[in-house]
Amino acid sequence: MLITWPKTYEKDFARYLIYKTTASEKNYRLIKTYTNPFDTLFIDEDVDVNQNSYCYHVIMKDTCDNYGPDGLEACT
Repeated sequence: MLITWPKTYEKDFARYLIYKTTASEKNYRLIKTYTNPFDTLFIDEDVDVNQNSYCYHVIMKDTCDNYGPDGLEACT
């Protein structure tokens, strides 16, 4: 499963946090953290598309640990 998002323009970027859940659960869990603002894609190999639909949410945090603008939920 390929997940992409636009690069942040925040000057005090610290990290992207990628969260995942199954569409039926809506109980997100952190699956990956990126600290490079140019890392804007993730390949999720831990999926079974014949059994589940998945939802992802990407959040950006800055160097003061503040959250950036809310990202949109994307589901398969």
